[in-house]
Amino acid sequence: MKKINLKEIQEVMSEQELKKVLGGMATTSSGTCGWTTTTSDGVIWYDCGVSKEEAQHKASLGTNGYWCCDSCGQTSYCGA
Repeated sequence: MKKINLKEIQEVMSEQELKKVLGGMATTSSGTCGWTTTTSDGVIWYDCGVSKEEAQHKASLGTNGYWCCDSCGQTSYCGA
C-alpha cells in the first residue's frame, strides 16, 4: 500500500475538504458511534457507544434521525 504524506494531500484537497473526509478500512464495528431519532409521538430516543451499523439503522426508524461516529463528541446527543 502506498503511503501519502500531508503535503501531497494538500496539493489535491483544501483543508476544509480534508476535514469532511470520513471513513476507514475497519471490517468490524468499533462501538464508538451514536444515534438519535424522534418517534411519531414526539419522544426523542438516543444511544451512544454502538456500532456504525446499529447507529445508521436506529436513526432511520423515526423522523429527524441522525447518527455519528467521528463527530459524536460535537453532537447534542452524544457530546460532552
